[in-house]
Amino acid sequence: MELSKEDILTESNARAGSSHIRKRKFEYRSTTKENNNSAETKRTRYDWEKDLTVEYGRNVFIAPILWKADANTDGTSLLVDKNQCIVGTKDGRLLIFNVDGGSLKKQWQFPDQVGAVFRDGDHLYAWCHPKYTVDQWKGSLYEIFDDEVRLMFDLVDFGDSVHHATMTDGCLALVDNHGSIVVLSVTGELLWHKECSEGHRQLFHADQSGLYVAFKKRVCKYSLDVGSLIWEFSLDGGRANVIHRGVVHGKYVYIEVSGKIRQFDAETGDAVKDFAPNRQKASGIAVGGGILLTGTCPTIVFNVEDGTEIARMNFYGRLDDAVSMICDDNRRLYTFWDSMYCVDLSELAITQAIAGRNRCPKVVTIPDDINVVHNQPPKLSAELPTSLLVECIELDGEVVGRTLMPGYDDSKNVALPFTWKELGKTYIVDELETCVLADCYRVKGNTKLVIDDVDVTSPKVKTCRNKSDSKETKKRRSSTFVTSLAMKLQPISLQSADQDI
Repeated sequence: MELSKEDILTESNARAGSSHIRKRKFEYRSTTKENNNSAETKRTRYDWEKDLTVEYGRNVFIAPILWKADANTDGTSLLVDKNQCIVGTKDGRLLIFNVDGGSLKKQWQFPDQVGAVFRDGDHLYAWCHPKYTVDQWKGSLYEIFDDEVRLMFDLVDFGDSVHHATMTDGCLALVDNHGSIVVLSVTGELLWHKECSEGHRQLFHADQSGLYVAFKKRVCKYSLDVGSLIWEFSLDGGRANVIHRGVVHGKYVYIEVSGKIRQFDAETGDAVKDFAPNRQKASGIAVGGGILLTGTCPTIVFNVEDGTEIARMNFYGRLDDAVSMICDDNRRLYTFWDSMYCVDLSELAITQAIAGRNRCPKVVTIPDDINVVHNQPPKLSAELPTSLLVECIELDGEVVGRTLMPGYDDSKNVALPFTWKELGKTYIVDELETCVLADCYRVKGNTKLVIDDVDVTSPKVKTCRNKSDSKETKKRRSSTFVTSLAMKLQPISLQSADQDI
């Protein structure tokens, strides 16, 4: 049945309310004037007050929200995989939802706000930073497990306001508000560092091919191992022509600049196409499932392949202020603004929403019980070691983890929580995976501390040798809870890297 304009407006307003469409209602401003003893009514209105259905056709729909959860805080980071949706907040909470029904699986409380949540292989990490930028301490890296959270290391004396972080293949990349970049291994070893005075924008992503960083007037891609420049794109124009935010999805990079979205090839940096909304500026980006979302009141849905506009969605959440992600498998939008929302953007859901057949969203209640993160001691093991051993030894004045078992490189560090690194301690681990770019080992599975009365000597154990390479050696503070990883950012080792930026 063909719906008229009045039916669509009536149904939409009844279901969503005026707050779902705009902060100001659509009002006609009428003026009456006398002309030849007859009353003529002239209706006038501003262009931005025009009815969406009249201006853009029938493909306007109320957001088909599947479920929502009120968190009463702002989101800082979002990660969605096949089983769970993970949100980091400014008040230091890490919320883990079920992607389907929205039920809360786990809730962690960190000492400080969560700046970034990212997954590297099978490992899940969170980067937390202080609220105030004057603090000497700049942030902490946590590894998240099902039943515990481990503090890997703290960062001291680097940059200003280190909010953004990402990781791939054991390489942790950090950037401050001025655009200065530091890349560390998951063990805390400095790989490379770049100073920059140009402001950083909301694009900071790493994959196997490199590190993508957006500055005020340019986008750069660096190699993760040494920090060499792979490609760079610079903007022309005046002050208003600046980059606001960006995202990397698949083989392409998307940035918001001058009220439109620009698409680049992630490998070469060549421009592909632009997504320019009609009579509206782009604000915010979410890409996935073959579609691209941008804009606020309404949100425009683009086809990624040909750049055409599919529809416009009335949704009171702001993509420019929210952390958002679209799942490629089921084309659902997960966005955290003041609350968590899951929006179904499949073809069937959009078709039903245009016809005004939205269902009421499921409301998820976040319980008060929360797991507080603290430094947990390792689990003890009294069994004879039959698997891999990792020993804590002293090299160049610092305690590091090394494996001395046959078949492994005894010159590579093993990533352990730094509060567990005590000289003479030995751990049993299930498996060690190699991080090629970071040049270290990372533990998979359980890690247990061998108690002192267990004999761990083995005739096959080799003598550990010092690692001779060009990488900087770190120093640790006397405090058990803080490790300085930026003490040795010497200008001599950074001169070659700083030339590219």
